[in-house]
Amino acid sequence: MAKKYYAVKVGKKPGIYCCEWSQVEPLIKGYSGAKYKGFTSREEAEAFMNDAAVDSGVKKPAKASAGNVDVNIVSPKEALENLKKVKVDIGKNPEGRVEQCSIRSDKVRNRWVDTCRLIDEMLQNAYSNPVDVRDFANRNDVQNLARKYGMNLNETAVFDDIAKEFDAVAFVDGGGNKGAGDDIIDLGIEGENLEYASSKIVYGVVLCNLKQKTITLYRYVMDRAIEYKDFFRQSNVAGEELAALLAMYIFKKEGLEKVCIYQDNNLPAKYYSGKFKAIHNRNDAPGQIFINSSIDYLEDGMDINFLYVPSEHECASKKDKLEKGRKMYEAQDIIKLSFDQAEFFNGISDRLADYNIE
Repeated sequence: MAKKYYAVKVGKKPGIYCCEWSQVEPLIKGYSGAKYKGFTSREEAEAFMNDAAVDSGVKKPAKASAGNVDVNIVSPKEALENLKKVKVDIGKNPEGRVEQCSIRSDKVRNRWVDTCRLIDEMLQNAYSNPVDVRDFANRNDVQNLARKYGMNLNETAVFDDIAKEFDAVAFVDGGGNKGAGDDIIDLGIEGENLEYASSKIVYGVVLCNLKQKTITLYRYVMDRAIEYKDFFRQSNVAGEELAALLAMYIFKKEGLEKVCIYQDNNLPAKYYSGKFKAIHNRNDAPGQIFINSSIDYLEDGMDINFLYVPSEHECASKKDKLEKGRKMYEAQDIIKLSFDQAEFFNGISDRLADYNIE
């Protein structure tokens, strides 16, 4: 029997649960205004949990795919305004209405002070220990990818035109080893039961410094057993956000101001464009930290652009996704790599985020 995923967006204990309905029902039974839905895949459940609220209710859940990517590239000023408007659900008032606070409020930021400190240590660790490009380029799967697209991982000439506009670009990807942690953990705190999506979160970054004409690879593996448990509620989404955070962290470290992040998950871009206006799970640490960190970088003068590139892995096996993804990619009005070049580097970031690599 296929697994069933239950997403409880509003209830006694919001989260995603992979279990029998009888275990989920008590989390919403008798809870006024409960919002929940069952799905056959975790991706659909995650999309439902992260979809934006509107005044009249909640939008229908949808998979994050090329068909619903917003291709409008917003300016840094617009992005900053959009991100500052994001609200976080913090609970219900006595009348039963959901209360929200600003993503920039002390109530939100102070809650994650210790977590942010750990993330800074993690990002510094990843930055200080880059992956050996030559060794990675010699892997059979990477060589096959290079032959497929006629590319060389060490060749920076493909970025010459983009270098006229940007200081750097990054290709990022992240996710978890799904199915390795479908358990519900009781933390002993009321309302704080967690359903873990995986036991590891892995994310990778291909960073092209266009000023120095260098390509550097980064990779980090988070183990749920020892750190960052808040991030394992939605491990795939968290991995994508952490990969983008690492790219921005490195940009800042290296003094790179006008930058572009290519990503096959469109969640960060939706917050930047203003399409997503709220975080409905108050325990969504990666989402809240990602948005606040992005605001900090933008306020500090960084010009950050998010660019959608379809997943090379999915396009390689599904012709309809390939054609749709190509149209969406090419519709984005910004100077960028050719579609095949972007697919190659997306494939590299995908392999960096492979949890099977030792």
